[in-house]
Amino acid sequence: MYAVIEDGSRQYWVEVGLKLDVDYRETVSPGDELVFDRVLACRTSDAFHVGQPLLEDARVVARVIDHVKGPKIYVEKFKRRKNYRRRKGHRQRATRVLIERIEIGGTVIAGPVTVGAVETAAPQPEAAAEQPETTSTVAPEAGSPPPQEPSTEASAPSETPSEPAPPEGGEERAQSES
Repeated sequence: MYAVIEDGSRQYWVEVGLKLDVDYRETVSPGDELVFDRVLACRTSDAFHVGQPLLEDARVVARVIDHVKGPKIYVEKFKRRKNYRRRKGHRQRATRVLIERIEIGGTVIAGPVTVGAVETAAPQPEAAAEQPETTSTVAPEAGSPPPQEPSTEASAPSETPSEPAPPEGGEERAQSES
């Protein structure tokens, strides 16, 4: 389930658990709750709701994670033949939020999310993890060649070029001068 919200004259496609950078908000601090009430569309498990232009009683609730800065942008002014050059840097500030839930008419259709939850893989049995891989070898018969280890090079495709590489610049130049 997802929603399309509008914030700062931009539209964002959001779903629960998504981290999103929105315009900087000076009044909120990390850990605060931020509500986006300009919801344009919303997809639930059974229907797709489209607002005209907004959905009534729909909102997206997010938790402020941090205030971040965007990439450095350099603005340069230049006038030719006048020895005039100016260079100024700028980093746009943003507020990073984590989408926690999507609500329509007071009913939570997606959410809530636990902050800092880490998915872990199923634990492996320790006995299987500690045993090294063993191979059984049979003693060679007298007069037979020794057994060969399987090589990884044989399974990899050969990297020999199909046609020879072009000659260095010296040979072509010698031919063109004569």
